[in-house]
Amino acid sequence: MRLDQNKTINRLVIYFFYDADGIVDRYVPYMLEDINKNCSELFVVCNGKLTPEGRKTFLKLTPHLLVRENVGFDVWAYKEALEHYGWEKLAEFDEMVMMNHTIMGPVYPFSEMFEEMNKRDLDFWGITKFHKVMSNPYNTPYGYLPEHIQSHFIAVRSPMIQSEEFHKYWKERPKIKSYADAVGKHESIFTKLFSDFGFTWDCYINSEEIESFTHYPLMIMPKALIEKYQCPIFKRRSFFQKTSDLISYSDANQGIELLEYLREKTDYDISMIWENILRTNNMADIKNCLSLNYILPLNTVLNDPQKQKIALIIHIYFDDLIDYCYQYALSMPEESDIYITTDSEDKKSKIEKIFLNGPWHLIKVFQIENRGRDVSSLLVGVREYLNQYDYICFTHDKKVPYLDYGSKGFSFSERCFHNLLGSK
Repeated sequence: MRLDQNKTINRLVIYFFYDADGIVDRYVPYMLEDINKNCSELFVVCNGKLTPEGRKTFLKLTPHLLVRENVGFDVWAYKEALEHYGWEKLAEFDEMVMMNHTIMGPVYPFSEMFEEMNKRDLDFWGITKFHKVMSNPYNTPYGYLPEHIQSHFIAVRSPMIQSEEFHKYWKERPKIKSYADAVGKHESIFTKLFSDFGFTWDCYINSEEIESFTHYPLMIMPKALIEKYQCPIFKRRSFFQKTSDLISYSDANQGIELLEYLREKTDYDISMIWENILRTNNMADIKNCLSLNYILPLNTVLNDPQKQKIALIIHIYFDDLIDYCYQYALSMPEESDIYITTDSEDKKSKIEKIFLNGPWHLIKVFQIENRGRDVSSLLVGVREYLNQYDYICFTHDKKVPYLDYGSKGFSFSERCFHNLLGSK
């Protein structure tokens, strides 16, 4: 079913909210104000307590507010909201959205997303996907974790809302007693179950091309999803996730990279992030997640490069990493000499085309035998130049293609380059 953009779309948004103290921080109304521009009715369902100020905040946005006992996580909050409306009333809506407080945004107006998804012939859809994982950490009935729409935002259209399968699904939802239950008995099975029933689905963010890089793009590469894929949202948990959960897949620096990108490249007010996470999380978790460790000043040059003889030596083997190496090389002083080694004439030409645009004093590219890897680059390829300099920085490109997820090898390479050439 496509939604007719020439008529007013009757869209219900059910927003699930929970805060241990019942406080509604500014990021919530900021997001819902934009959502209100794209729906005909907003219904807020809150688990647990709500402060008088929080109630006023929600009632400014919508007269439809339900505060319930804190049981069943988001799954039973949605279930009670659906029961509150009843299937006859829900059948009047062209589309119903179930979304929750675990996401922040929008970085881009939600209207852009809705306009695009209105055109697609679908029964249900979401913003982001969690890719298939063959292990079964949440004990799904399939014996593995199927690919699925992440439950922080799921939209369902009228034919599916009115279907017996949808009614039965919510009528038979088991008790949800833990986060693992919420994932294993709802989030991770919802997409496959209704897909197997014959309902069509899709996600706004097409992450198929990065599936081999990570199974969880929104957590492992949130900056890229916003910058390259125009993702309008990001996870609150990006700023306080346990480092041990991230370090197996990356260098665990995605949180600080996201925060810096939002501050420098978008209009999103990051003070809303700090307001929420400083109130709701342990300082140590925030510090560890955001890698807030400083060894040297970021903006201090300790020596005058004009009084030193400095060289950068890079070995580049992968031609698709030439520009990547160039961007890091730009941290070197303009007074530096740049020596680059590679193993083919074709790569040499590509390197020269990019690096000769650089600001440096001298740039030389050498073709050497593909033997001895990066070590021969330094000790053989440019040996005759080494004694001419006071300081030499040596680095090389890096790929680790044999790991299960590309994010692991990329993060190792990124950490090496960032430690050497992260800033001037």
